[in-house]
Amino acid sequence: MPERVVHPPVHFTTTADGVRIAYCVHGAGPPLVFVRGWVSHLELLWEDPRFRRFIEALSRHHRVIRYDARGNGLSDREPTRVDLDALVADLEAVVQHQGARDVVLYGATFGGPIAIAFAARHPDLVSRLILDGTYAAGRHITSRARQTFITRSLRRLPDAAFLLLSHVTRPDGSGAPYDAARVRQAIDPQVAARLYAVAFATDVTDQLPGLRMPALVLHRRQSEAVPYRLGCDLAAAIPGAEFVPLAGAAHNPWEGDATAVLEAVAAFLGVSRPGPEPEETASPAALAAGPATTSLCGPYRLLGPISEGRMGVVYRAQDTRLGRTVVLKFLPEPLARDHAALERFRRESRAAAALNHPNICTVFDIGEQAGRPYIVMESLSGETLRERLAKGLVPLSQLAAWGAQIADALDAAHTVGIVHRDIKPANVFVTLRQTVKVLDFGLAKLLAPDETGLATRTTVTAPGLLVGTWGYMSPEQLQGGSVDARSDLFSLGVVLFEMATGRLPFATDPQAGLGAALGGVAAAGQAIRTDPALPAPLRPIVERTLQLDPAARYPSAALLRDDLARLCAGPHPDAVTSVS
Repeated sequence: MPERVVHPPVHFTTTADGVRIAYCVHGAGPPLVFVRGWVSHLELLWEDPRFRRFIEALSRHHRVIRYDARGNGLSDREPTRVDLDALVADLEAVVQHQGARDVVLYGATFGGPIAIAFAARHPDLVSRLILDGTYAAGRHITSRARQTFITRSLRRLPDAAFLLLSHVTRPDGSGAPYDAARVRQAIDPQVAARLYAVAFATDVTDQLPGLRMPALVLHRRQSEAVPYRLGCDLAAAIPGAEFVPLAGAAHNPWEGDATAVLEAVAAFLGVSRPGPEPEETASPAALAAGPATTSLCGPYRLLGPISEGRMGVVYRAQDTRLGRTVVLKFLPEPLARDHAALERFRRESRAAAALNHPNICTVFDIGEQAGRPYIVMESLSGETLRERLAKGLVPLSQLAAWGAQIADALDAAHTVGIVHRDIKPANVFVTLRQTVKVLDFGLAKLLAPDETGLATRTTVTAPGLLVGTWGYMSPEQLQGGSVDARSDLFSLGVVLFEMATGRLPFATDPQAGLGAALGGVAAAGQAIRTDPALPAPLRPIVERTLQLDPAARYPSAALLRDDLARLCAGPHPDAVTSVS
């Protein structure tokens, strides 16, 4: 017997320009508005079991509001005005009629630019933004000739055009067979042609940098309707956006692997995933073996491990209170019982939390679970500089820009008496927007400023203790002596050299001993002056940072930053790659 479908009640509201809009509400909780934009019908879509399961999953924790935009479904079918502003007005009318605030906007396919435009105009109403299989500039979806062909076909041969579009949006043949009568129930072909023309003409690119709410961008790698690269570009242009690539070619979020979509959305919103999921607090025994992905550590749900190092085990997590993805760094179990290690970990928390800078990874919180302390940091999308260097050398202009950002971050830290002590490519993160973030102040030392204003005196670590990474440590670090801000500048000089040449400037074998390492540093100056792989404009900068005597280096990160910024702004910096 066919499943009996119970349709939800339909509500109506009117836009500012007098268009009647139909919408439905599912579930209870914080509002989530599903924005699609075209070929929508509240009742016909509800009869698709995949769509129904998708909306029901979203409504487990939210009041999901979906609507038919003008020209679609149960809304007014013959609007006189069809443009982006008019489609935003449809969304405004629904949100206002529901009295919704702190709205999660879910912009799918052609609904994405509508959601972006609304969020840019009403940032006070939008708490989070989800963009699924969408774009910022419609002209990039396909060629101009194909755009013209689609809109003309919809006007002249609509059934053939709808059939063609169904193959593009459902390349795997999923879903019910093409039915011209049902499509015409959803939208008139002439309105469809107008809406497609709007989609191709829409460009909200200039509004993306101003978005300040947390954003999640989802896109299928094999999408034929909206190319994958447009999703990547969209995520890169929104400050702090999280990007989740998905397998498959499905155009609509409820088609293809909908579970992957729902899991990504649930993680972003900080709610339980679809289907049964244990909500157990992590036990001491479980944490001893490594936190499980279903564990709760205070208000944070662990989603999976990211990495493990000698100073911490790192997990991706979800803040269940604020609905944002974060990173939790746990002190490893053996070190959790070590008083000195605990002190270094707490010092990391205090030092990093005191820093507020766009090029420093933000620390949100600290906590303890089953005797294991953890620090909560912002989640970043991109790659470490170490991962980037594995792909090849960094062009001089990009090197100078990234180097200036690292130096600016260090200047902010040094100004408040904090020395990083472990600058290396693995502790530098490059986001999708090419912004550098300095990571891991776990080895930072709180210093007391001397009478000259330059932090020089250590206060915690005993003399003679080597703290840092071999190959990047300054000579004074290698000798276990006191360090100051200039030690970080030496390490940054090593990183600059490595970005330009793909190798370190001197021997790095710890087995060779301290004398060989210091000798290598002393000999590096001459090598730098004659190394053909090092771009000539960069040579004096790197040479000054790698001086054996701290007094001969840059006296401050600010001066190094300024030199790198001038190099970046110089005439065609990438034109000069080496001088014999």
